[in-house]
Amino acid sequence: MEGMKIKMVIMQKGMTMAEVARQLGMSQQTFSAALQGEDVKTGLLERIAAILGEPVTYFYTGESSGTAVVSGGTVNGNVNGNVNGNVNGNEAVAALVDQLAIKDRQIDRLLGLLEKK
Repeated sequence: MEGMKIKMVIMQKGMTMAEVARQLGMSQQTFSAALQGEDVKTGLLERIAAILGEPVTYFYTGESSGTAVVSGGTVNGNVNGNVNGNVNGNEAVAALVDQLAIKDRQIDRLLGLLEKK
């Protein structure tokens, strides 16, 4: 998948490159460098798709499946947390807990930077 196409999809989804890089745990510069060229690594594409809540095929077809991708699986459901389909509830919860832990570490890092100023 071409990096420029991925950038366009990210913008169409209303996200910035900095937001996606942050959620990936990368600097914006590292993320931009990873998107250079004609062939972005599949693992990175899968992680970006998960952040955007789309299947990897979305980058190729532009069609949403109506399911959110969560760490290698999918969760079909609505905002109130009903989980149906391809991932059992425990796996979905574990994936979300992992994402929250990443966010907590990022917040702690930012607070540490603010305290230094």
